[in-house]
Amino acid sequence: MTNKRPLAPSILNKLDNYLLLNKPEIWSARTHLVIYYGLLFMALLAGICFIIPDDARTSSNLYFWAMFMTVVCIIAIIGWLLFLLRFNVFKRFGNITAFGRLSTFLLYFISVGTIVAFAFVQPAVETIRANKAYSDAEIINDINTINLNICKLEFDSIPTEWDYDTVVVVAKPSERKLAIDYEDYEASDEATVDTLHAIMPYVHLPFKEVTREDINEQINRGDSIIKINDSLYQVYDNPNLRVLSLYRAGKHIDTSIFNSMQLYRLAYKQHKNIDTAALKKEVKRLITKYKSPEKRQYTDDYGENPSFTERYSMDYGVDDIGTSINNVCHRKATWDKENLPDLFRLFFYFTFVISLLVFIFRHTSTKAFFLSLLAAFVLLILSTLLSAFIDKRGIPSAIVYLGFFALFAILASVVVRSKKRNIVVGISINLFVMMVAFVPNIALNLYELLTYAKPLYASGLNNNMLEHYKDYRLYSELLGIVMLIVLIPTYIHWLYRKWFALPQD
Repeated sequence: MTNKRPLAPSILNKLDNYLLLNKPEIWSARTHLVIYYGLLFMALLAGICFIIPDDARTSSNLYFWAMFMTVVCIIAIIGWLLFLLRFNVFKRFGNITAFGRLSTFLLYFISVGTIVAFAFVQPAVETIRANKAYSDAEIINDINTINLNICKLEFDSIPTEWDYDTVVVVAKPSERKLAIDYEDYEASDEATVDTLHAIMPYVHLPFKEVTREDINEQINRGDSIIKINDSLYQVYDNPNLRVLSLYRAGKHIDTSIFNSMQLYRLAYKQHKNIDTAALKKEVKRLITKYKSPEKRQYTDDYGENPSFTERYSMDYGVDDIGTSINNVCHRKATWDKENLPDLFRLFFYFTFVISLLVFIFRHTSTKAFFLSLLAAFVLLILSTLLSAFIDKRGIPSAIVYLGFFALFAILASVVVRSKKRNIVVGISINLFVMMVAFVPNIALNLYELLTYAKPLYASGLNNNMLEHYKDYRLYSELLGIVMLIVLIPTYIHWLYRKWFALPQD
């Protein structure tokens, strides 16, 4: 008799019946049903997100949606787990294989990933709607038009006294280590800057030292730089002329906006022969275009001596649309190329951790599973306390994690000599499986903490070296996943099979 699922086509019902009769372990995962109903739900959710009113110029509702979808995902996972509890081939000592453990884990991963994907529907629709309402080229052109028109209209008010600094390009800047880290020093009420200088006075160099990479980056950014010779440059700190600036835009938009030097040069060439009324009308039209229907709950107060950008931001009403354009750009930039790695990690690790917990739950006793969660929580608290009271950089935590992983691996191997199902051994197997994929990353983190006095982003490494260590971080993550995939059908399968087959105490 073929099972008839609601809203399911006949082909899905036939597949469900075939798996039940021929592939019971695959059928018990219900992955085929999760995918089908998950896609239906995401289609319905996307339709709702497209229909409801949502002006791209207003603040994003992403956080409210995230909370709502978190609840929906939890309910969906609980519902899926209820179906899993009906039948477990492993615990009923059915006909299973070593590679069946790996396929089971992958089926769990696909099922959980489908459910976790619910939370990414609204951000995707939000970006699509923002891109449809305002193109990148349109925003770039409008911002440049507003900034340039104001600079041309108010050219006589642009500050003319520019500060500059002479820098020398070196292969490696001189190391000037201080006896005390000023950032980490917590000065008392009596301590003064002079006291710190007395401990270790500043080392004065003839010129500021920068690397070739730094100076090239400033040149590419459009900073005003005069080359004196191959290694000596004058870097001008030109005043900020971006009356309308962005702080939440994607890299494509941000790098296409005229910088202050470009605005000054264009305004210098064009400010003498301008139609004042036409320029003001154009600025007013663009401000009306981006003015948000939201009412602002605050007003900017720039004091008695506002800068060029502050003064004309108020005079032309640009401050009223700055937030609106940033809202649009923020929505558009969610799925930009530079954000995709973080989004993928967010999706992958949520899916991976939940799938791993489900896999462990399905291959161990209920008592051992929940005691394992308790032990993991205690371990987390212990490592946090060690870092808080001994070393704030996190070295004790990494050592504790690696030490406990070694202990769990040893205790798990004791199952080969066990005569009865020992709860400590079962907990050790579970924690070993939980940690194995994260061990390479923990080891790399410990190496970085021992090698550098500060985190890598604050240790003075140049961008190339930071990218190099980002690659190492990626390799460590991939190594952990590969280790787990290799161990599941081999060692982990044997551990669970051996332990669960033992008679209970």
